[in-house]
Amino acid sequence: MKYTDVHIPETKVDMDTYITLQSLAVKAVEGCLNYPSTANFKELSWGVGRSDDNYKIIGEVSAKNGFGVKGDIHFGVWFKKVNNNFVVEGVTLDGKRVK
Repeated sequence: MKYTDVHIPETKVDMDTYITLQSLAVKAVEGCLNYPSTANFKELSWGVGRSDDNYKIIGEVSAKNGFGVKGDIHFGVWFKKVNNNFVVEGVTLDGKRVK
């Protein structure tokens, strides 16, 4: 086996891609909340990862739940890059897949 036979995935994310994913993640998460108008995304809680054309962005949002009580929710959104566009592959809220 040669080292050239091993695929090393691309892991770098540039700032433009990060901003685009952040915006798309906000829309995806708001679409899964009971009260999206109460959503307040915490600025310093964001993180992003990449493996070739697969991306994941995580963060925390404060929003009202189904009982109308405001609380913090950790989220993750998976994307796949297809023809220079990002397609949502899945969404988790507090570790539970909702989409």
